[in-house]
Amino acid sequence: MGKEIVTPFVNSITGTFETIAKIKPGYSEITQIDLSDFTNERDYYSDIAAVIALPGSKIGSLVVAFESETAINMSSVFLNEPVTEVNAVVKDVVGEIANTVAGNITVDLEDMHFERALPNIYMGGDKEMTFPPGFVCYSVDFSSDFGPFNLRVSILEDENI
Repeated sequence: MGKEIVTPFVNSITGTFETIAKIKPGYSEITQIDLSDFTNERDYYSDIAAVIALPGSKIGSLVVAFESETAINMSSVFLNEPVTEVNAVVKDVVGEIANTVAGNITVDLEDMHFERALPNIYMGGDKEMTFPPGFVCYSVDFSSDFGPFNLRVSILEDENI
């Protein structure tokens, strides 16, 4: 399985933003990234991220990562009220975006027996990160009226590990 697994997530993110915010985010090509390039949580999760485990026939995770300013801007528009800092409301909005994205791709990933899981919210920090061997990570950078954000999909490629 290669980077084609990421396409349903990209389509779901653009569809989610078009439906909820009436904007169409731009996005980069899908690229494979080296997990050893990430030395701490902020490198991988940015300032705030929703992480969803991908339970099913594949082991992996979906991460939608935002800079603080992007998450605040997005939350202000989604809630139709000013938001000035990352707080519980912003975390809820980030989680709801990831939840909607994951829900929208369930049918597209039916052959993987993908089961929807609830998002966990992570705040990027200086804590060191390491990844187990055998995982491959694909990344897509998005641009939007709210600011930049990122999608990362990590999949265990070598199931014998």
